[in-house]
This record gives sequence, structure tokens and C-alpha cells, in this order.
Amino acid sequence: MEVLGCVYVYEDDGETQTEGFHFDIYWVLPLTNREYSASAVHNKLVHEAIMFKLDFDERIHDSQISSRFFSLYFCGIFKEPQRIDYNNDNMTLNSIITPINLFKITKKLIEYKKDKDLLNSVYEVFDL
Repeated sequence: MEVLGCVYVYEDDGETQTEGFHFDIYWVLPLTNREYSASAVHNKLVHEAIMFKLDFDERIHDSQISSRFFSLYFCGIFKEPQRIDYNNDNMTLNSIITPINLFKITKKLIEYKKDKDLLNSVYEVFDL
């Protein structure tokens, strides 16, 4: 989890700003035994993993949360993390877990397995 310091968040009237905090929370499910530092995750230097990211602002004086986004990413071999789906304040957090998103992740896992097998074959050819 990373707290990015003091930010200004809108009150319920939508015009007045007040002090708050911005949070970025990550869950990384690696496909290998690799471990990632918080810096690598924050800078999207994650490969071979499924990643969830929750970011939101919280007002200090009443702890109300706003600007919430919950995202699902797939991180393949040597590729930037690809966002599969996201939701925001208007949806429940679990609305990201849908049959179509599970299908998309499964398809990415099949592509990842093919890429991994090909990469292992290249390593065998060059005795690495």
C-alpha cells in the first residue's frame, strides 16, 4: 500500500475542497516464484502476474472515500501490464469479477503459457 500524501478532495457539494489522502493498494498474484518490491509494483515493472489495484481519495475530517477505482491487470512476459477491466464509485468492488473477465484472464494465461514454452525452448537452444 502506498499513501501518496496530502491531496485536496471535494466535499459533497462538489465545489468545496478539503484535505485528504490518496491511497494506492496493490495485490499481486505472481505466476512464478518471483517476488516484487513495492517500487516495482508502483512503477508497473511487474511481469508474469495477475494484479489488482485499488486507488481512492479519503477526506481527513470525516473519512469519506471518493474517486475510487478498482482495476484488474494481466502482466505477461516482457509486456506492460494490460488492464482487463476496472470499476469506480458507481459499482461494487466485486463487480470486476465477471464471467467475461475470467474468460479474458484464462485466455491471457493460455497465451502466457505458449510464450513461456517458446522462451524456454530458446533458452535450451542457446544453453542459457
